[in-house]
Amino acid sequence: MDKTLFNLIKAFGLAIIFIVMGFYLIQKEDRLAKIIGYANIIFWSGLLLLAFGKLIYDNYKKNKNAA
Repeated sequence: MDKTLFNLIKAFGLAIIFIVMGFYLIQKEDRLAKIIGYANIIFWSGLLLLAFGKLIYDNYKKNKNAA
């Protein structure tokens, strides 16, 4: 497996784990835990969207220059 692909899977896996942890915190009764859970989900989801956007943009840019 390519080292870059392995690092990419590892990074996205870490973000998904934090999103799942955010859902776990939302289920708690504590108000602070719910706030932290929502913030956690929003932050990591946004980070994943930015990362996917960058991957798509870089791939598009590379293919456009190759043509």
